[in-house]
Amino acid sequence: MRSRRIFALCALCGALLAACSDNPSQPNANNPADAVDLTIQHRDIDVLDVTAPTNRQRFELRAIGGTDPLIPVVEVAAKTSVAYTGITIEGRGNILPPMVAGQRVQLTDVQIDAERDTPLAVALANTAGEDRRGALQIFDIADPFVPRLTAEVLLPQTEYASASIEGNWVFALGNSVDGAVLDLFDIGDPNTPSLITRHIFVGESVAHAATRLDDVLYVVTGANGGLHSFDATALPRMEQVGFLAIADARDVDRYERGLVVLSGSGVNFVENGAITGTVAIDALPTSAPSRGVRDDDSYFVNTNEGLVEVDLKDREAKLVFMDAGGTANGLSFDRSGIFFRANGENGLEAVFRERGRLSSLGIVDVANFGSSNSAAAGDGFLLSGDGRGGVLLCAVRFDILDDFEGNLLQPFPWTEVYGDWIIEAKDGSQTWTCPVAGNPSDRRAFWGNDAKWKNMQLDVRMFLDGGQGAGLYFRATKIESRARQNAYVFQYDPGYGEGAFLFRKIRRGRESAPLAVVYKKDIPELASMAWYGQWRDIRVVAEGDHFRAWVDGVFVVEARDSSYEKGTIGMRQWTGSQAWFDDVRVTLLK
Repeated sequence: MRSRRIFALCALCGALLAACSDNPSQPNANNPADAVDLTIQHRDIDVLDVTAPTNRQRFELRAIGGTDPLIPVVEVAAKTSVAYTGITIEGRGNILPPMVAGQRVQLTDVQIDAERDTPLAVALANTAGEDRRGALQIFDIADPFVPRLTAEVLLPQTEYASASIEGNWVFALGNSVDGAVLDLFDIGDPNTPSLITRHIFVGESVAHAATRLDDVLYVVTGANGGLHSFDATALPRMEQVGFLAIADARDVDRYERGLVVLSGSGVNFVENGAITGTVAIDALPTSAPSRGVRDDDSYFVNTNEGLVEVDLKDREAKLVFMDAGGTANGLSFDRSGIFFRANGENGLEAVFRERGRLSSLGIVDVANFGSSNSAAAGDGFLLSGDGRGGVLLCAVRFDILDDFEGNLLQPFPWTEVYGDWIIEAKDGSQTWTCPVAGNPSDRRAFWGNDAKWKNMQLDVRMFLDGGQGAGLYFRATKIESRARQNAYVFQYDPGYGEGAFLFRKIRRGRESAPLAVVYKKDIPELASMAWYGQWRDIRVVAEGDHFRAWVDGVFVVEARDSSYEKGTIGMRQWTGSQAWFDDVRVTLLK
């Protein structure tokens, strides 16, 4: 496969945050607005240049101008499931946390609220020492790869550990000089967030997490703390209505019958204000606020040995993914089936779950910034809180890529339906082809037999040496039997009339009349293009009933049909043609 460079736009916050006052007043729990010294700063966003070397799973980022070190090399090893090689994680850049007294603060948590009209992300950070500040950052992520920092708030003598978003409220949890702290921010206008209420848990070390269930807000505090209950209907006033002692409480989440509270010893089940059972879990970190995440009837916990699954019905725990690297911190679950484990110095690990099996897709190394502390997954993107590196932005694509160089980690996925297909060198690259000699006129090969892609983009490099043409199948089903095959096909077809690009439908193995035809001579950019002897970049996009195709970046033809909803991809050659195919990629679309 030829080396290619991938460039993407991303965001980097440029100017540094102005310092807070030298003698900030201490916040007052009853009337914080009068006493808290707030500094709100808006900052510009620069552009990064993202370069992918030959190994597409390795990325290096550098700033255009400036001297700040950015993201270290990102490495993600390909991994397989039934019909996929796995995900591609493409580093897009990072948004740096503020500077306080010449030191960049430590980012501790990042959360996403995708339900708003304008999706946003909230990041929390802190720095220790005499110049300790708690920082809250808010980003507009309507376009997650060009985020807009709308505001930063710095609070004196505060360290934040985690955040929870509930509508227009952000609950920022951590500690202050007076004890564990819960700060309530109003983000109704994300450009001007305001601290409305501060609650101090006197005598307790740190507040770790919060969640709301019906009309009650629950907060867990560590060490000698436990589960605190507040009347959520009284917000922004903090009216505590209950307390349940749970030693070393670290995280809290809802489930069908009540709450699960993660503590240093395991998972506690809480119903009607009482503990109804506890499931012990080993290998929880002693110095990090380990996290859990619920998915249907399971609660997954990030531990120093890997992922533990707790069955919420049977109340049993089992280690479902083993990896003893790093210190278990944040955990996020993406709806495509991927866990993102923030493992401290070991970086951010992606773990894919399919049919009850979990396997590592690779690690994003953030060692240059000291620690991977948190992760939040959106639709096709990932935000990770990475120590003093700030918010790391990545594109996450769940796709296949076959360059025929032997890089796939699964059994050979292609199904040769007609003809003896082979991997053969062409112009210095390994390619996929079916020779004319000794094979039938119509030769077809498909990717596996169980892929069910609906909305997708298919990219292929293709070289045609002569003959009538070649084609790309999509939404193909029943591929093993020619008499039963259903599919659509895009045809690169010098043999059709004066030469054309067209879409057809295959029904029970037979071609329909073209769904759409555009002749090459009628496309000014391609009118003089040679059909043969050149590598062509072919792209087919299928979204709903709408199909489009491009050749060398030039749009050529589109069609509509709603007969087939999903299926796999394939290649076709016919009537004296031999085509070589390379760099086959499928990218799933919404």
